[in-house]
Amino acid sequence: MRPLPVAPGRCPRAHPRAGAGAARRALWQAEHELALGRREPAREATRRNLEQCQRLGWRGHVAHCHAVLGLLAVDEHLLEEGRAHLVHARAWSRASNEKALETTGQQERARELRRELRSPVPAAT
Repeated sequence: MRPLPVAPGRCPRAHPRAGAGAARRALWQAEHELALGRREPAREATRRNLEQCQRLGWRGHVAHCHAVLGLLAVDEHLLEEGRAHLVHARAWSRASNEKALETTGQQERARELRRELRSPVPAAT
């Protein structure tokens, strides 16, 4: 994926006049930032994108934002926060028959999260 031309550490965000394609590109850029280990720029851009997409009623993009935020939370062992985001994303994926969220590896990460949440917490010694 070729990154969008933006300043380092900054991600584009959705804009109502730019259309849904801009929101999708902003999500791809946030995923790119995340893959490069730039977690905070990815998180902040995704949160801004989530707010805008919610205002505009772009439910698929909202679900994708939740998936990215959920993966960030799970990677940081914030399991309940991650679970909430991933459950939201998966609900939309199932309701819409959208397969994009399920084919990007997020389904496997959700399985890992479920296994961790089901496993007993080890007693402190």
